[in-house]
Order: sequence, then structure tokens, then C-alpha cells
Amino acid sequence: MKLVAKIRNTFAHDFKATGFDIPPVRDYCASLKQPGTLAAMPNQLFPADTAAIMAEYVLKTNATPREQYRTSVFALFGSLLRRLHYVRRVTVEAWFSYDPDALVGPGHGG
Repeated sequence: MKLVAKIRNTFAHDFKATGFDIPPVRDYCASLKQPGTLAAMPNQLFPADTAAIMAEYVLKTNATPREQYRTSVFALFGSLLRRLHYVRRVTVEAWFSYDPDALVGPGHGG
């Protein structure tokens, strides 16, 4: 997520950043782990012949820095969505309260 933030900040604050193929954006994208993780997954999910085809497809669709960024953002978003059940729901009153302890209740560090 920090690399995604760095890429976003580069585009937001550097007027010379006009695309994903310029340093440091290109280098940040090359450092993203999600494309490599996804390329390794077909071996765990499919029979060998299908896994090879799928792995090639994943590598082909992540060939450019822009595609690596998109894949990473989609994967991170999916990970966050799968973790929604861990989020503690609070009331609107507690969320907008000026009381710093309003969001802390029994069993939640309070």
C-alpha cells in the first residue's frame, strides 16, 4: 500500500510525471509484489498444462508498469473487501463525537 501511495503522490505532486514509464514511477511499479504473487498462483490452482497457460497470461497482462499498478490496486482492494468483517461497526453518534473514548468500548481496548 505504501508503494501505491508513493505512485499516487508522484503523480499528484510532480508535474513532470506524465506516465508510468518514467522513474521513479516505473521503479515503484516494478517493486510491487502482487503481480508476482498472482503469476505464481496458477501452479497452485490448476493442473500443470492449464497452469502454464494461465501463468503466461498473468505475466503478459502485467507486462507494463501501468498494468502492474492496476493489478496491485485491484488485488489490494479485494484484500480489503475480504477483511470487512473484522471492522467494528460504530454508531453515527460515536463516529462524530468529540469524545476520544466514544469509539472505544468494552472488549475493544477500552
